[in-house]
Amino acid sequence: MNMWGMCADQLLPPRRSPPALDFRLAADEATGLDVGVVNAAAYGMPPEFLALTGAIPNWSGQAYGIVGYDGNTAVTSTLSFVTGEMIYIAMVATLPDLHGRGYAEAAMRRAIAEAQAAGGSRRIWLHATAAGRPVYNAMGFADGAELAIYTFGN
Repeated sequence: MNMWGMCADQLLPPRRSPPALDFRLAADEATGLDVGVVNAAAYGMPPEFLALTGAIPNWSGQAYGIVGYDGNTAVTSTLSFVTGEMIYIAMVATLPDLHGRGYAEAAMRRAIAEAQAAGGSRRIWLHATAAGRPVYNAMGFADGAELAIYTFGN
């Protein structure tokens, strides 16, 4: 699977109004677990593979999970980490049948804002899949190195 390292010093303005979701900080085990549930569904993995996200509130204090809910259903999530001189974005996901609605971008912007509130303005880094790369480009991320990674296949 190919991925791209991408970075941005600042984000471009949002392309659309934020979606009408209830965005929550993963400050408890249930919301933290929902980060894993959304990612597992998005990447076709069993949810127990990502159960470690339930402990987000106990991580270093520099990790910020954001989950977007439609009613009681978690539909999108993102993690941001303040690490060294950067903010790293990970686990960006939206349920597969809900792509194209701006959910991931809105969750990312909230996760980045949380990290910036804690650590100040810093360069933002992420690793992108082919599916996420257009979203990140539209947000102001520039392509860096292309990486070939190995994944567990069927």
